[in-house]
This record gives sequence, C-alpha cells and structure tokens, in this order.
Amino acid sequence: MNSLKSKRLPTVNIECRKNKLNNKGEAPLYIRITINRKSGYISLKKYINPYNFDSKRQKLNQYGLKIHRFKIRMKFVFNL
Repeated sequence: MNSLKSKRLPTVNIECRKNKLNNKGEAPLYIRITINRKSGYISLKKYINPYNFDSKRQKLNQYGLKIHRFKIRMKFVFNL
C-alpha cells in the first residue's frame, strides 16, 4: 500500500501572492509544486496587478492580457 502513495503525480499550480505586494501594488507570481501533500514554491520573478489574475483559471483575465500585450508593444516600439 505504501508504494501506491509514492507514485502519485505532482500537481503544479500558478499562484498570485496577494499578501506580498510591492511598492507599485503588484503581486509576485509563484509556481506551487505539490508531491505527496508537501508543497514547495518557486518564484517566477514576475509581478502583476493582482486584480488582473484569475486564480481559478490560473492565468491573466482578459483585461490583464490586453494590458500585458500593450506593454510589450510599447517596449518594442520605444525600445524601453
């Protein structure tokens, strides 16, 4: 029986840590890996507005995607 528990697949989730806001009001993104009910976190070193993140779907909501794409275009156009 014990060998069956160790063969569980790990789960991987993306989390927006709203309790760790920076000075701009942005929250860091983390990857949470859970294996046998033990979790570990890995920082993605990216910050986003927590209101633009859909925690149920684990990705940016539509408004957040539009803002993100706009910022990428502006960086490309103005070489920021």
